[in-house]
Amino acid sequence: MTVTALCPGPTRTALLPTRAGLTRNQKRSGRMSWTAAAVAHAGYNAMMAGKPLAVTGIRNKLRMLPIPLVPSRGAGALLERKISRGFETPH
Repeated sequence: MTVTALCPGPTRTALLPTRAGLTRNQKRSGRMSWTAAAVAHAGYNAMMAGKPLAVTGIRNKLRMLPIPLVPSRGAGALLERKISRGFETPH
């Protein structure tokens, strides 16, 4: 048995709100996001290949590069701070 973690980042679905209420960063990420079908296909292919991790999109893959360099204690503190402030970035 294998387990594959799917990390798709922003994904276009019918459940997203209309674009009128989105911030500039949310609109930008929507243009660069994958469709739900493409994410599912990539995740399925990674799972069938026995890969432990499936990250879709070049931007998401680039965001993942520094993760092995950050100590787990530091990563936890960064994540906690980001969650407490919210994930929106300033305009």
